[in-house]
Amino acid sequence: GSLSDFVQSSNKDKVDDIEYVDNFVKRVLADEEYFTVISEDIPSYPGYQTEPFKKIVADNFDDLVISNDNDVFVAFTAPWCPHCTNLKPILNETAYLLKDTKAKVCEAFGPCVGTGVYYIDGSKNDIPECVPSIEGYLTLYFWPAGKKDEAPIKYGGIKRFKDILNFINKTSTNPIEIPPYNEDEI
Repeated sequence: GSLSDFVQSSNKDKVDDIEYVDNFVKRVLADEEYFTVISEDIPSYPGYQTEPFKKIVADNFDDLVISNDNDVFVAFTAPWCPHCTNLKPILNETAYLLKDTKAKVCEAFGPCVGTGVYYIDGSKNDIPECVPSIEGYLTLYFWPAGKKDEAPIKYGGIKRFKDILNFINKTSTNPIEIPPYNEDEI
């Protein structure tokens, strides 16, 4: 992002003022001012919390990916990326197939213990420090339950439904019973 993304909204008009920018950098280096995380708004439409395949943002990344007991597969995307556009329906089908494998005990407004399949627009959200690297879009990472303090596993396989499903199944900490499915329909 540009410097204007990090400056408080009341001071965005000052990013072209060299003296202001110089003082801003000095305040940051002196720990007197802090950068803010760039994040889209957390989606709040009806049904968002229960969607199997959902968009996440920088502000809810930790809650949905790191600070829980779920196995989590995340696609780092950008709206202009054709690979991302092509993969979203496959990830959606994967999430819907896996949605009933989650434990039946769920928090009232949070995700169930099980497997989460999410995507985040890396062009509009800061990438959390727990992500080793995003060298381009599309980038896919998997965080196994119980191993969130370790580096996530980067998925580099074929971007087909059965390959992604097999990767999630083999890499998951939580046991998954994959329901029957017709691959021709996906």
